[in-house]
Amino acid sequence: MDGYPPGAVWPAEDEASVQIQEVYSRYGQAMYQAQVLEHGMVNAVIVARMLPTMHQHPDRSSWEDAFDLAYDLELAKTFGNMLRALGRVDKMLQP
Repeated sequence: MDGYPPGAVWPAEDEASVQIQEVYSRYGQAMYQAQVLEHGMVNAVIVARMLPTMHQHPDRSSWEDAFDLAYDLELAKTFGNMLRALGRVDKMLQP
């Protein structure tokens, strides 16, 4: 793009603008990585807990509702509580 440094979203005309751009860029990347980690932890807990309960539900719709509720409850947890839930699942899966 004309007037923009390579890889820039907006023109950075001075050192302060370049620094601000770098800070926002790194913050965005860090937040993305944290959210990917959180969702991965939730996915692991939900799969380990919910798949064994499939046969306990009368139909698929009932199981999907329970799955969605469990997913929402896990996502509402803080990171520390997610770690504890993942640790309990790990202990549950060990022979």
